[in-house]
Amino acid sequence: MNFTIGQKLYFVSSNRSWNPSHTIEPGEEVEITKIGNKWVTISSGNPDYRFEKTDPSMTIDGRAFASPGKCYLTKEEYETKRRTQNLWLEFHRMLSNQFSCPPGTTLDNILKAAEILGVELTSHLPKPKE
Repeated sequence: MNFTIGQKLYFVSSNRSWNPSHTIEPGEEVEITKIGNKWVTISSGNPDYRFEKTDPSMTIDGRAFASPGKCYLTKEEYETKRRTQNLWLEFHRMLSNQFSCPPGTTLDNILKAAEILGVELTSHLPKPKE
């Protein structure tokens, strides 16, 4: 990805009990202030937050500690990813609470869902001949 100085990003803190002494609030727009060979630095307090230029997740470097958060290209990208994750967890919970197929479920429906989700199912394959 190509970044530019002055480009706006959306920062989200990984700390749910946010420390008010930090200068970046959770879920705040930040600006790229420096681009090096390895690191992209964003506007922040002390120390400056940075992520590896080649890291597609834009996870902030924790400098030997846990990462303080992540950047996203836009707030909308973050909200879409968060909503997708929440819906996936709900979907997963519903499936894991089912001990038999819901009424009307067909083999074709299950195979289509697996294909869409990129899940490889092997129990439907014919048994190898001995």
